[in-house]
Amino acid sequence: MSEKEARTILQSYQEEDGETGESYHLEVKECISTTGEQYVFLCSVEGQEAEYAVMKETGDVLVVPT
Repeated sequence: MSEKEARTILQSYQEEDGETGESYHLEVKECISTTGEQYVFLCSVEGQEAEYAVMKETGDVLVVPT
């Protein structure tokens, strides 16, 4: 998977807030790390505080609040 493919997947990724039930998407800011198996992106959630998103080669997404 290329960085461009990972960005495309993250930009269409949506996660649901367990408390409010609202879904939100990630705005990808920059790729801050890459290995052969995953990419780590600095993101914002609909214009709010930054979060990290890990895009794994398997297509799994892990969002880590800062």
